[in-house]
Amino acid sequence: MTDLANTMGPTLTCQGCAAQVPVEDAVVNGFRCTSCNAEMTARPDYTGAAGSAGGGGDTVELQRAYRAYGYSLDFTADDAGNLVCPECGNTAEPGSFEIDTVQGGDSGGSTTDGIIAALRCGKCRAPGTVALGGSVQLPTAGEEEATRRLLAATR
Repeated sequence: MTDLANTMGPTLTCQGCAAQVPVEDAVVNGFRCTSCNAEMTARPDYTGAAGSAGGGGDTVELQRAYRAYGYSLDFTADDAGNLVCPECGNTAEPGSFEIDTVQGGDSGGSTTDGIIAALRCGKCRAPGTVALGGSVQLPTAGEEEATRRLLAATR
């Protein structure tokens, strides 16, 4: 028999102790089991986040959905196209962040409609999202460069 988590949200099963760990807790804990501290190799099925945003939706809807999965910080892009962690101040190449998923906005990946990435800082492992493009304002050169680099890092 496996443990039942104290949550109505999605869970991951720890391969070490078989505990059911809420995805939000696993993400915040750097994908380590909150019961036995074993590293969790399973990753969430992010289609749930996209599904709760209406099957894709715009970047704002996706960002709200990812917050429910524990990605609570808002990463930003600087003028050089690097990502900036609001938790520790780490400014680095998008590929040095731990990218869990990247999804497009309305057109499923077009940078003109924006993308949203659920990721963790490569330095402090804080979980968050970065939304690039997809607003009424034209993206800055830094946002365009960060989008290009982020998409390149996931190929």
